[in-house]
Amino acid sequence: INRRIALGRLSEIVGIVGLVTDRFLRTLGFGLTAQTHFDRLSPLFKESLEAYTLGINAFAQSSISRLPIEFSILGIEYEPWTPQQSLAFALFMNWQMSMGWNMEVSRSALIDLVGDHFAELELEYPEINPSVIPIPYEYNLLDTEGRYKRSESPYLNTKMKGSNAWSISGVLTQTKKPILCNDPHLPLSTPSIWQQVHLIVPDSFNVIGVSFIGAPGILIGHNEHIAWGFTLSFVDQEDLVLEQLDARNIQYKFKDQWKPLVIRQEIIHIKGEPDYIENVTSTHHGPLVHDFFGLTKPTAYRSISLEFNDFHSVIDVLECKNWDEFSRAVMEFPFPLNVAYADVNGNIGYWLTGRIPIREKGNGKLPVPGWTGEYEWIGEIPKGKLPHGLNPEAGYYISANNRITEDCGFFLGDNFVSGYRSARIVQILETKKKSGQKFSMVELAAIQMDIVSLAAIEFVALMRELELEISEKLTPEAKEAFSELIGFNGTMSVSSSGASLYSISKYFILRGIFDPIIGENFTNLLLGYGVHPLLSPESEFLSYDIVTLLRILKNPDSWWLNQSGGRIEAITRGFELGVSWLRTTLGPSVQGWSWGKIHRVAFPHLLGEEHPLDRIFSVGPFPFGGDQDTPHLAGFNPVNPYDVSGWSTHYRQCIDLSDFSQSRWIHGPGQSGQLGSPHYDDLVDDWLKGNLNPMLWTDRQIDDNIEGVFTLEK
Repeated sequence: INRRIALGRLSEIVGIVGLVTDRFLRTLGFGLTAQTHFDRLSPLFKESLEAYTLGINAFAQSSISRLPIEFSILGIEYEPWTPQQSLAFALFMNWQMSMGWNMEVSRSALIDLVGDHFAELELEYPEINPSVIPIPYEYNLLDTEGRYKRSESPYLNTKMKGSNAWSISGVLTQTKKPILCNDPHLPLSTPSIWQQVHLIVPDSFNVIGVSFIGAPGILIGHNEHIAWGFTLSFVDQEDLVLEQLDARNIQYKFKDQWKPLVIRQEIIHIKGEPDYIENVTSTHHGPLVHDFFGLTKPTAYRSISLEFNDFHSVIDVLECKNWDEFSRAVMEFPFPLNVAYADVNGNIGYWLTGRIPIREKGNGKLPVPGWTGEYEWIGEIPKGKLPHGLNPEAGYYISANNRITEDCGFFLGDNFVSGYRSARIVQILETKKKSGQKFSMVELAAIQMDIVSLAAIEFVALMRELELEISEKLTPEAKEAFSELIGFNGTMSVSSSGASLYSISKYFILRGIFDPIIGENFTNLLLGYGVHPLLSPESEFLSYDIVTLLRILKNPDSWWLNQSGGRIEAITRGFELGVSWLRTTLGPSVQGWSWGKIHRVAFPHLLGEEHPLDRIFSVGPFPFGGDQDTPHLAGFNPVNPYDVSGWSTHYRQCIDLSDFSQSRWIHGPGQSGQLGSPHYDDLVDDWLKGNLNPMLWTDRQIDDNIEGVFTLEK
């Protein structure tokens, strides 16, 4: 499935329902890029792709191979894998991690609708929440002999505010060595997008971690010397460019010239239907995509991820032995990531990776006119100038998709997640530091499952301040529920009715303010619904709903509140609607309104979209704690509240640099994609409870737990 999605070939197996996805992905052209640029790859990565492909095909053709039942249900046969298909999938995953265009569409639509009143709704990072890199940060530079030396940032000289990422120094641990914890957030699915792998190449490397199914290498894990992990950086690598076409739609204007549009045909085969021909039209900025998103003006999509990218650094990092080697490797990472680092020598570090454009003019917030030539990309931020650091004074780096730094001399973007998750992690670490006690592996792993929402605590505090005014206007039934809300401690547990009341209050108050003014569809955009249900179901607005609500409620002069009848009226109206919904959905008892009844998580399967196949192939749903502002990420889509949608903590690892054999990991739902296998969903129970399994490392550990051996030979 991964390769079919990347290549835009879903319609061949699922029929017409896959056409929109195929049309868009053919327009982006990952398959074409992989075919035409394969020979440009570095020899190492090309060799890795070819070896990976040989292994897949050898197993598929082996005597013990049994194709999954999905092949029979869909009526398809196994198609031999090619190296170019793995490259296309890597390009596709790089695109999935890229940010920018979705917010441009949403922001532009809202500004067109409400004009200057959008200022109250703009993403505004809360100043109380931390950045990944403090200012001034320790800025590592290559000296003339190729070694790294520590120096202060040449750009920054303001007061230090803090430090964040996912690596913890041995100064703070019981083992006196670093512990690196990581739980990247990617879409939950059955089968998992991750595969747990222990990869040994004699005289080269010994690495354990997880890889993307469909691409070689190990993205997250450790070798014999270092450990690493990542979170998405949310840097802005994309622009939407308005184009001026001629009357015949065969040329576009750039500066004072008319240039020919590049047009290619993509033939899409559809199961049970005639072929569909997609005419892909491009300018030098990128393919025209306006038809996919209902935009009225010709719009090109420019993204670093649509350019040729080599992924040799994913293989290079497997052999790294220290910070210097690691830095050289990750500087070449094409993925836009916050990369956490730790090594057996006691060092911890951080790198921002990826290619980030330098714009001649503008900041990528809104679509720009392409015909003027004023908004061109004039280069990329030099790799060595991207924020990074080693052994911070605080003793830790934390990254939770929050703001990277207040300034690094270049524009990185401003669509970072709101920072409540990182603030909670800092709170836990600093509380422990002040006590003088050291962290154990168990305690650091528990942070990954922490379900305290600082955003909820801030909201409840405001409700307590306004308690008398609000209570006067509530019905008796709503007063009882409001008493439960103001007693809520911010812990988003499955058994908490306070968690339900906080979530429905936030949701219905926001709906009550915005729906009457801008309508349901535009409110959806503001609450984080993406510009397309399949291609981009969520946007960066998703983590800012509470930020926007608190900003409006704390502003007595808010235009939006004035349109809603004032602050108390907006709160009471929304709260009573939410309480009515809970009574209808869960019954009259406030104590029965537990969060886990309306907030569940599942691992959906492609064939599970239709009943009853969902009961056969998909795994779940299960009651689930947390929300989008807790370290244990579990947000919901505003169009489909309140079940977890999209991204969550699919994989978790905690690596002990004092003894790798004590490291632990988990991913859900299981290692096998074969329905009926005992390993199809056998990890779900531990995953839900937050249990981590041993990350088997030594020969003895492996021998004591081995289930079987399978040998592939040329």
